[in-house]
Amino acid sequence: MTGFKPKPLEDNPFRPGYGEKPPELAGRRHEQDLLGTRLRGLPKNGSRRGFAIYGPRGMGKTALLIWVEDECKRLSKPFGRRLSVIRTSAPEFLKSKAALLHALIAGPRIERIEAGAEGGVPGIARGNIKAAISVERKWANLKESLIRKCSKAAVVLLLDEAHAVNKIDCALYQEFLNIAQQVAEKAPFLLVLAGTPDLPGALSKAESTFIERAQELGIGLLDEAGAKAAIRKPLAGDGIVIDEDALSHAVRDGQCYPYFLQEWGQALWDAAMSQSKGHLTLQDAKDAGREAHAAKMKIYHKRHGEIAKTSMREAAAVAVARAFIGEQGLDESRLRERIKESLASLANPPADLHASAIEQLAALRNLGFVWVRPGEDIARPGIPSLMDYTHSKGGQEAPINTAPPKTPPT
Repeated sequence: MTGFKPKPLEDNPFRPGYGEKPPELAGRRHEQDLLGTRLRGLPKNGSRRGFAIYGPRGMGKTALLIWVEDECKRLSKPFGRRLSVIRTSAPEFLKSKAALLHALIAGPRIERIEAGAEGGVPGIARGNIKAAISVERKWANLKESLIRKCSKAAVVLLLDEAHAVNKIDCALYQEFLNIAQQVAEKAPFLLVLAGTPDLPGALSKAESTFIERAQELGIGLLDEAGAKAAIRKPLAGDGIVIDEDALSHAVRDGQCYPYFLQEWGQALWDAAMSQSKGHLTLQDAKDAGREAHAAKMKIYHKRHGEIAKTSMREAAAVAVARAFIGEQGLDESRLRERIKESLASLANPPADLHASAIEQLAALRNLGFVWVRPGEDIARPGIPSLMDYTHSKGGQEAPINTAPPKTPPT
């Protein structure tokens, strides 16, 4: 095959794993267009609205943040320091005032005094008291300092894991988000938060109105065209041609779920290179599927352990899985009724079935078992085949739902 040359397996461009950037960020053109438009206009027009990106795990939220970071660097090349970008995790960024100042404003000296500053002035070694006071003074002037920084180069702050309020001081989170909003009203500053579906609830815990002002982007399953491109394009980059029926088989089995598609891409690339074969057939895909299947089962086992943490949660998950057999999307009220029926059949049913059903459905949403896009009230499976796995664990075999999901609305 023209252009195909065997490579060592360690050169595989597919690297499945949370937080990894895929070789082809396919199926996210709508999100990239919105973010790219804002980035291009930021130095001139500013941005009073940030972005809140959320969706189930494994959908590529971190990959999208990495794309934003790369786009900032790309846009900066022709214009010098046009865009200054900072990408980190919210728990790391917000672990203390000193850590935040070090990442956003100050230099390495702040990092050295962070341990002393975290404990407050009482109990700090005498040599660190002055440093701790300095942190407080810099914090008090953060808004003005950040506005000055933005006047030299527009600042884009990308915070991943923004839902993890159990690892963050909520008071510090709230205070910073308020400062960020004030800065964005006066200077070219863009804040982008990314997290799991419970990000809006997490921001409520921090008593922040950021989610009300932000542009929300829901990151769910890819459409079929995007799922195929995520596998086909990186293969083609190394001279590997895959038959359409083989590609359709991989996408069907991968459920248009970005993490599974990366597992499939890795398995197909390995198959081509290990056999010095630049043309993959349906049989090759079926053979490679054994490796992808093993990776999927690990995910199923891990996710099911989270979902079935309590008897009520497990009963609710099985009821939801049963309701989704043959369905692409369901109204949340219908799911709550199914959960109520399931909870009522438990040996020790909750006293308030309605409240418990609401609580359990919310928990399943936050875990990404079901997924409700921003502005909708229709629930969809987070990973359709995980529903089948959960249903079977509940004692009744369900038909494996291998049909690709319908194209999600933009």
